[in-house]
Amino acid sequence: MQNYHGNIVLRAYDPKSKKLTTEKEVPVSVLVGQEQNYDLEVKSLHAQSVATGHLLSLDLYNSGNAFCEPETDLIIKDAEGKFVERVALNLPEGVDRILPLRNQRVVGIAKNLKPGKYTAEINIKNEGKDLISTKKEFKVEAKN
Repeated sequence: MQNYHGNIVLRAYDPKSKKLTTEKEVPVSVLVGQEQNYDLEVKSLHAQSVATGHLLSLDLYNSGNAFCEPETDLIIKDAEGKFVERVALNLPEGVDRILPLRNQRVVGIAKNLKPGKYTAEINIKNEGKDLISTKKEFKVEAKN
């Protein structure tokens, strides 16, 4: 199987002045062959206080040979193992997949976290199929 990943740069010019008016970079991914290897790695999980709760950021790395459209859910438990909340993490606006051999962050808002240590049960699916299940510990700092 061979894969081709890159970007196409599209440019629009004013027909009269011939000056560049718009430029857009579009990611392109082409898979040639039958064997697709979906492999995603969870690198890190961080929590940051924001006005609406805590912004959870999960860093992912696509180590497979096919693009991935992750559906990511976290089940958060406190230090005693009690359920706190479930949070869906999403790709940033305008990004719909992770190309092979690329890093990408998914984010979501947790509304019920207080300062302390937590464990996140991370479940990621691709096209409705289970891709990875793992756990990561993280800490929520007290607001200054």
